[in-house]
Amino acid sequence: MKQIRTPRTRARISACMLLLTASLLHAATTEEYIKEAEAYLEKGEARAAVIQLKNALQENPASIEARLLLGRIYLQAGNGASAEKEFERAKRLNAAKSYWELPLARAYLMQGKFQEVLDNLQEEPGSSVENRTVIWLLRGDAYHGLRQYAQARDAYTTASQLNPQSQQAMLGLIMSDIAENRRDEAMSNLDALLANHPENIPARVMRGEIQQLTGNPDLARADFDQVLEQQPGNIRALLGRTQINLTGGDVAQAKADIEKLDTLVPRHPQLLHMRGAIALLERDLDKAETLLQQALSASPESLPTLTLLGAVSFYKGNYEAANRHLSMALKAQPALLPAIKLLASVQHKMKRPDAIVKLLEPALERYPNDAQLMAMLGTAYMQVKRFEEGSALMSRAIEIKPDLAAYRTQLALGLMAQGKSGEAIEQLENTIEMEQEFIQADVLLVLSHLHKKDYAKALTASRALEERAPENPVGYNLSGLAYMMSGDEKQARQRFRKALEIDPNFITAETNLARLAVQQGDLALARLHYRNALKKSPRNTTVLMGLADIARRGGDPEEMHALLEQAHNGEPKSPNPGLISAQAYLAEDKPLKALRMTSQLSAAFPDDPSVLLVHGKTQLAAGDAINAVTTLRRLTEQTRNVETLQLLGNAQQAAGQRDEARRSYQQALREKPGFTPVVISLFTLELSAGRHEEALTHAKSIQRALPDNPLGYEFEGTTHAMQGRNEQAIALYEKAYQMQPSDRLAIPLALQYAHAGNAPRGLELLREWATKEPDNLKTRLTLSGMLLEQGQPEEAIRGYEAVLQVDENNLVALNNLAWIYSTRGDRRAVDLGKRAYDLASTRPEIVDTYGWILVQTGDLGKGSEILKQAAELSPEHQEIIYHLGFSLHKQGNRSEAEATLKRAIAIDDSSELAQSARQLLESMR
Repeated sequence: MKQIRTPRTRARISACMLLLTASLLHAATTEEYIKEAEAYLEKGEARAAVIQLKNALQENPASIEARLLLGRIYLQAGNGASAEKEFERAKRLNAAKSYWELPLARAYLMQGKFQEVLDNLQEEPGSSVENRTVIWLLRGDAYHGLRQYAQARDAYTTASQLNPQSQQAMLGLIMSDIAENRRDEAMSNLDALLANHPENIPARVMRGEIQQLTGNPDLARADFDQVLEQQPGNIRALLGRTQINLTGGDVAQAKADIEKLDTLVPRHPQLLHMRGAIALLERDLDKAETLLQQALSASPESLPTLTLLGAVSFYKGNYEAANRHLSMALKAQPALLPAIKLLASVQHKMKRPDAIVKLLEPALERYPNDAQLMAMLGTAYMQVKRFEEGSALMSRAIEIKPDLAAYRTQLALGLMAQGKSGEAIEQLENTIEMEQEFIQADVLLVLSHLHKKDYAKALTASRALEERAPENPVGYNLSGLAYMMSGDEKQARQRFRKALEIDPNFITAETNLARLAVQQGDLALARLHYRNALKKSPRNTTVLMGLADIARRGGDPEEMHALLEQAHNGEPKSPNPGLISAQAYLAEDKPLKALRMTSQLSAAFPDDPSVLLVHGKTQLAAGDAINAVTTLRRLTEQTRNVETLQLLGNAQQAAGQRDEARRSYQQALREKPGFTPVVISLFTLELSAGRHEEALTHAKSIQRALPDNPLGYEFEGTTHAMQGRNEQAIALYEKAYQMQPSDRLAIPLALQYAHAGNAPRGLELLREWATKEPDNLKTRLTLSGMLLEQGQPEEAIRGYEAVLQVDENNLVALNNLAWIYSTRGDRRAVDLGKRAYDLASTRPEIVDTYGWILVQTGDLGKGSEILKQAAELSPEHQEIIYHLGFSLHKQGNRSEAEATLKRAIAIDDSSELAQSARQLLESMR
């Protein structure tokens, strides 16, 4: 360990002591103790050093050096209270202010005494830039602790202005980003800071903590491990890694880290909490209760500790105490999910099903995708005989978490999974004959077997449920599902009907009869069953979605969307109908209709990841890239993986936010290094940004990842083509083309041959594909365009006419063919130009073609008006402005024509069009 020294030399401290009135009778002994303490610190034995310093102070209580050194050791160990005492004593002994002022402020911070920092630490005129920087950093930390985030940011900004290279100031500003919920910016800035300063331990610890909070334990562990390699005694990294190990079930590794922490911060509240959690897992309930009470005494507002105390009381059978602890936790934070689940279990033991429903219904609205919560509420519904709702929730729970049935109650309480899934299911089967746990274990077990397609086991479990609860329709319905999925339709129908006999309002059985009819291809019978169910439950989402599916199968999309709209507004509230409708609209190329639906879904289910995903995709498809970025950023805050980060990057790229898109792609590659789809996105980004070297790097990366795929060579060829390197582009396109011939590669290869002066080779390629795929319009259009450029208009005309036979509204063919016809005086030019104009009256090149054709055919008035529209749409397009000037001249509007022709010349005075405009102006004079 690095030796800890006071700010001044030993000689100066001794001189200071001489000026004081301290006795020198024990000076030699005190000095020896201090030297021994420093030797222990060199070996990393902080506890032994503390003992020697205390011996020194026993010999000489006025030893400033011992006080300061002891205070610094306490600071390093995280013991702010003891550090404060030592620095206060040094202050009273008249130690120089520079010795104790900043360390004392750090001790205050460590204890949460933020106002004391602000009251006692001020910038002094004439002090060094270094000292002023530290003061503003500490004041920023104090403001941050008081949650005065605007003042904190100002303080960190001041520190950064004093010292632009200050990594602590950068960290402070990152902390401000986190406090203001700008997590993406914080992560990006942390990544940048660590890229430039990989040795910055506080930054790495902070990044690990953010990764831990955002559900990325592996990335968090990597950061914590790296910190602990450099600094084995880093308390925050040890605490973070211990929590990850504990949550992940690696109790042995957690215990190893706890032993280290016990030597460093034995009374740290978080350490006591984790030791209590391990004792609880090991069912040493008395020890757990003692440790957690100590943790709560040290940190009375710790909600996780209150929750675990509730768990201890629960397992000890002290339900009143458990209810008290958990109610306190939920009063402070009503959304604390582990406490909600545990309190529901307590209420189950106290036989209060109505209270459970009241507790869990709002919780499920807040956490709509939590499978354990669904299962618990489903069980409570069944206990109050709301079988329909209970059964539906159980089914949804298993869809979300197929192995939910494998876990016992402690998992539903948010504690820890132990053992393999199969072993857990076996254990669960063995306990079904005993008193049922809170979660309806038998129902979940059947559903789990069904989900895994183990129909024999599902049927065995469901038949057992029938026998245990013959008046409950759920068991018969589950048996019917097992029979239906195993192909025994007769037995399935009998079981569903039996469920309906027991409870005619149990419409799940009716909808299953409808599904059975669909499976048999009898849509009329299926519709009858769904209509019967709809009479009993007119707003039932599942029933309406079933009818919508029948409409889809019957080829009636309008009816399908109408029913899905009803289902979207039905009960229970679910995003699924709207999502299905929106995705259908997208498939039908109706993004605006899809956007209307996803906007409603976003308002109704603002935090649902599936809604955010489809809404973001729909916004992007509808051209609303800016709002797509906002939506997808919210998605990545909830579900941060390579796919969501790539989608966010795509939206940012579409919105023109290239730097942000680049950061998103880079974050995606940290999640999954070398993931080719992201590398492809990065390539397109760098290419569009004109960063050709970076684009080439990504193209070669794709070649290495996919050596047998032409894509990497195509990308490299495209990069060279954009730089005008025709020979290199042709070689790479040819290589890609030989690997996998396609029209997609033939088109850019042909264009490069034309640019390189070998148009015949390019035309040969395109003719080959036009013959091979006569309905491929893109190839035909490219071929016709190249023929036109090469002075072969007859074949170009035939090509464009062939395109219009397949697609009569093809804009390129209409526009270009109209232009060719106009150069030949063919009256068909006006008709084709008008058709193109009617289809795309906001595209300046289309408008210009039509207007110019009108002028050429003598319709000067209308032609000029159309050309004015084109000029408004594209005021810097020289050819359009020239055409307008020419038409105005022909109309005899001399002054306006002169002004317009001068505008054309000003756009590019060295072009051929500028020369034509000058000649026209001369003729007008």
